[in-house]
Amino acid sequence: MYPDSFCEPIEKSLTPLKEWLKTHRMTYDDAEKHFGFTKVAIQKMISNEKRDVGVWADCEIVETKKVLVKAVHAGGQLIGYPVNQEIIICIKLTPNGKMVSD
Repeated sequence: MYPDSFCEPIEKSLTPLKEWLKTHRMTYDDAEKHFGFTKVAIQKMISNEKRDVGVWADCEIVETKKVLVKAVHAGGQLIGYPVNQEIIICIKLTPNGKMVSD
């Protein structure tokens, strides 16, 4: 899905969610307790083929995305590009909490 230059440093820290659950022999109930997401949310993350969701360093769920940018502010520096650049980012996902009916 992403270029080789991205995959090599990231692949040691990022594992696809479905694969991570199998490797750790976790059920959706176990994953719900481990990450704080509901079972339904975890099932949706796994079944949605348009999202690239994985587990970062065995403790956080992240989503990787390609983004077209003009400049990036990271580590206290603003890095500008003469032409737009496509970068790949890993976004930490956090649970929104349970829905409450009125």
